[in-house]
Amino acid sequence: MNRTMRNHPVKRIFAILMAFVMVLSISCISAFALYKDNTEYAEYTFFGDSVTTAYGIPDYFVVKKKYTTAEGYRVKDSYADVIATGVGIEGEEKYHNEAHSGWRTSEVREIVDPTYNNDDGSAAQGIASVFGAQGAQKTLEENRARIIAELKRSDLITLDIGSNDLQLPLILSLFTVMNPTASPDYTAWQIEKMLKEYGSSVEVINALAQAVALAHGAEFAIETISKAALTGLKKFQENYPVMMRKIREINPNATIVGIGFYNPFSNTRIHPSIPISIGKLVDPVIQSMNLYISKLCPARDCYLYADAFNVTTIGTVNLSDFLGGGSDGGLFGSEAANNFMLYIHPNVEGHAYIAKQVLDVLPEHRIPHERVIKQHPKNNNWYCYDNGKIDKKANGIYPNKYGWWKTTNGLVTFQETGVFQNGFGWWRVENSKVNFKANGIYQNRYGWWKTTNGKVTFKEHGIFQNEYGRWRVVDSKVDFSFTGIMSDRTGSWYLKDGKVDTKKNGKVKFDGETYTIKNGKVVG
Repeated sequence: MNRTMRNHPVKRIFAILMAFVMVLSISCISAFALYKDNTEYAEYTFFGDSVTTAYGIPDYFVVKKKYTTAEGYRVKDSYADVIATGVGIEGEEKYHNEAHSGWRTSEVREIVDPTYNNDDGSAAQGIASVFGAQGAQKTLEENRARIIAELKRSDLITLDIGSNDLQLPLILSLFTVMNPTASPDYTAWQIEKMLKEYGSSVEVINALAQAVALAHGAEFAIETISKAALTGLKKFQENYPVMMRKIREINPNATIVGIGFYNPFSNTRIHPSIPISIGKLVDPVIQSMNLYISKLCPARDCYLYADAFNVTTIGTVNLSDFLGGGSDGGLFGSEAANNFMLYIHPNVEGHAYIAKQVLDVLPEHRIPHERVIKQHPKNNNWYCYDNGKIDKKANGIYPNKYGWWKTTNGLVTFQETGVFQNGFGWWRVENSKVNFKANGIYQNRYGWWKTTNGKVTFKEHGIFQNEYGRWRVVDSKVDFSFTGIMSDRTGSWYLKDGKVDTKKNGKVKFDGETYTIKNGKVVG
């Protein structure tokens, strides 16, 4: 043990705690997913962070040496390369690598949602590399136009993003504790300076956290870190569904895949001589993130989910390696600690595993490419074409580059409105076009249906509203048979024939209880 560490017991205790906090804050490394029939995919765009850039595998360094950066290029044996090969996409012109080290959901959302104010400022830009080879010298607007054009052309779109969402709130919170009167501009300037000095956001977090612990105590530092991490998770949960919906609006026909997270510390131990996998303690954190992406995200119907939890990484981390090597007694002194960022990334076998998981979730059948909506060259009507010929028996919903369209006897009439079906489900159609923004109650011959992002999920329960009132919905269908008391987040209500009766006042008996009603609401 070095002398500095011996003379600072708070630093020693806090260093151990910080080693584990780093596990929590960095371990949300994600892994991708994709599709099967390689005749159906001609163009591929993918977003991600350093995992998706293939940082750490041999060809990453070959490509980086050749071009000064690997970002934007095709790295052999990366999972994106293996996936593209698996679906029949060769060469560079149909392979759009939008993976950038340090990127968060905020950077992707900023690209696909021009109304979004990514207001984290230059501190965020210090963490995130900007646009790689294709866009380094271009403006945000120029890169946005390029990437949206790629998305519109792509059959397959994958997103491996979110692990970095935690890091900026950690840095800002810890810095503010130590510099409570600093202006936003000064804060951003200092954080950028620290990032250059320390070399990575992880080491900046470590330095700031130790400073806070020494000034205010380890418990206060851990409390600050915990609150900041929750801020990062909140931003992630705000951005992820909007990001997915915007991409679905840009390309209604593409296969979109969201990626589950893996635990790079699964086999991490406190010390090689202590056979306890402390890294397993991180599993619940990873699983909670995966639960959100796979089940709880409000935009879950916009994308497929691929689980890739069991990724193998480049190295194994022992927390004891992080103690006592530096002159200040910090975490990042030993050789193993200096390789920390390398160790937590997938090795070649890990990339192969991710690619397999991705390919396994791709659907067997999508809307056939040969059946599309095209404009007739003579009469300018829009028809459903099957293998180059008008299909007058086509009564369904089919794509073109402008959206999904309802046809009757092969013709888009631009007059049909209602809820109609195709191979992907039931959809809200307005003037013959699927409205992916429709969130309401709409009618077809089978009943009234609640839609979310234009689709009937057959899973929604509660009280929902349309222009005719508020209605009881069970399995996404309005239940006109119900009369009685029902509750939602706004209170308890009296419903008659499935509708909230706002004219109802007085006493009502229901299920053996007596309720006092005023304007349809239970008040006693």
